[in-house]
Amino acid sequence: MHLLRNVEDLYLDYTRLDINFLQSIGILTSLKTLSLYNCDLYGTLPAHGWCYLKSLEELCLNQNGLQEAITSCLGNLTFLRLFDISNNQFIGNVASTPLTNLSKLQYLSFSNNYFQVPVSFKSFANHSDLKFHFSDQNKLVEEPIDFQTWSPRFQLKVFSLSNCTTEEDRKLQLPNFLYYQHDLRYLDFSYVNFGGIRFPYWLKENNTRLKQLYMIESSIEGPLFLPLHITWR
Repeated sequence: MHLLRNVEDLYLDYTRLDINFLQSIGILTSLKTLSLYNCDLYGTLPAHGWCYLKSLEELCLNQNGLQEAITSCLGNLTFLRLFDISNNQFIGNVASTPLTNLSKLQYLSFSNNYFQVPVSFKSFANHSDLKFHFSDQNKLVEEPIDFQTWSPRFQLKVFSLSNCTTEEDRKLQLPNFLYYQHDLRYLDFSYVNFGGIRFPYWLKENNTRLKQLYMIESSIEGPLFLPLHITWR
C-alpha cells in the first residue's frame, strides 16, 4: 500500500470498504481527491487517518451508512473545495460541526442526514467561496433574532432546502441571508412549512439569472409575477 503514498486522486466508489480502511492504506499526504461513494461504510467515522489528509481538496462520502457526529479531524482539511456527505445518518447541530472551519468550500452537500440546521445559516459566514449548497431533508432550528439577519460573504448559485422538518412543526421564515444573494440560478424550498408567508418579490428582482425555482407544497403564497426566464414548480 505504500505505492499509494504519492497518489493525488483516489476513486473507490462502489467498493466495499471497512470503516478503518485508512489505517491499512497508510498516510496519504499527497491526496487531493478521495471519492467513497456507496462503499458500504457503516458506523462512526474514526479519527485515525483523516487528520493526515491535509492536502485534500475534494471528499465524497455520500450514500453510505455513516452515523453519529462528524469527526473533529475533518475540520483540519482546510483546503477542501468540495465536500459531499449526503445520504448518511450524521447527527448534531451544524453550527457545532467541523463544517464551520472549512472556509474554502465551493460545494457543500449534507442532504438526507439527521442534522439540526440553524435557519440563519450564519455558521457559514466565513465561507466566501461557497457556490453550491444542499441541505435537504434535515431539521431546521430557529435562533435568536439577532442571529437571523446578517450579510454573507458568499454568492450562491444553487441553494436547496427541500423536505426539511421544523421544531414541533413550527412555521418558518425564509433564511434572511437570501436577501443579499444576487447570482442564484437554482432554488428549492419544496415541502417546507413556511406558514403562508408572501412570496418575496426581492428574490426574483435580485436574481435576474434565476432559472429554476421549486416551491412544491411550501405554503408560500402569491400572487406570483415571475419573469419568463424562470422555470418554477
